[in-house]
Parts: sequence; C-alpha cells; structure tokens
Amino acid sequence: VIADAIGRTRTLFFASLTFLIGALLMAGANDYGTLFLGRSLIGIGVGCGLSIDPLYIAEMSPPEWRGKLSSYSEAAINIGILSGYLSNVCFMWLPSEYNWRVMLAMGAVPPFIMMVLATYVMPDT
Repeated sequence: VIADAIGRTRTLFFASLTFLIGALLMAGANDYGTLFLGRSLIGIGVGCGLSIDPLYIAEMSPPEWRGKLSSYSEAAINIGILSGYLSNVCFMWLPSEYNWRVMLAMGAVPPFIMMVLATYVMPDT
C-alpha cells in the first residue's frame, strides 16, 4: 500500500532510513530499551525492504530476466549475512569496551549505500 502511494524507490529509501536509524541507535545504546528499540527499527526496515525488493526487480527487469534477477537478490542476502559475520571476526580483536559498538555501527553502511542508490541511481517504477 505504501509502495503504491509513494513508489518503490521512495519506499526502499525510507526502509533503508529506518534500518540506518536502528543500527545507529543500537551502536550508541546505553541501556536495554534503546538496544531493543534499535533492533525493532532494523526489523521493520529490513522487513519492508525485503518485501519491496522483489516488486522493484520484477517491475524493472525484462520478462526473460525476472527469475534470474530475483534469485540474485536472494543470493545477495546470504552474501550480506556472511559478510557481516566475517567483518565481526575482524572487529572481535578490538577492545571489548567498544568492539560490539563497532560491529553494530557497521550495520549502518548497507542502508546508507541503499539510500544513495535510491536517491541518485535507481529509477522509480
């Protein structure tokens, strides 16, 4: 409904913004409530983005490429999860007072990139 009203690209932008705010809240959290709020915002942003992504791909791609491009999207999700785990291994050697904050703050990078792409690169459907 939201994507129909404001478009797929804007919906992806706002989903990424929600994800970005959640990641920054988690990285700066000083109590459980803030950590929970940040995680909830990330869940909303990711859920919204994952529901709009296949629609955007289906609307923008030629019919003969739709299935393959949708599969690439699913593969990219798994590559992103693996990248997150591998980057966390790199950060575990930092002092324990802030290594977890760096790990959580790195979650703000993908939504920032998506916001730039949605603003300057991706055409609306």
